[in-house]
Amino acid sequence: MITLTTRASLKRYHTHVLTLGLGPQGDEWELQRIGTEQEKGSVDKELQELRRRLSQVKHLEQRRREIEDELNRVWVQGGAELEAPEYVEEDLRGRRNEKEVEDGEEFVEASAR
Repeated sequence: MITLTTRASLKRYHTHVLTLGLGPQGDEWELQRIGTEQEKGSVDKELQELRRRLSQVKHLEQRRREIEDELNRVWVQGGAELEAPEYVEEDLRGRRNEKEVEDGEEFVEASAR
């Protein structure tokens, strides 16, 4: 049986894992028997990488908001900032409300009622 998936839970139905897209050109592959020490080590390595990436989510979300805010600004000659049109202001207010929900502020306000 051959299964193409990213779901690790399906490994129990198979004896080997075929990893495609390896190497600098992405044209290499590797066939590993499931349950060997090498295969377990690669799973542990992948879990560590996923945990590392998950630990950066808050920082990356904050950085994305900073970049979006900077991109929403328009600078004119002389260094002055051009006022945003009304429709942009409405969008920015909506994003601020989303941020409040993300930060739990809305939950605190709702639970205080």
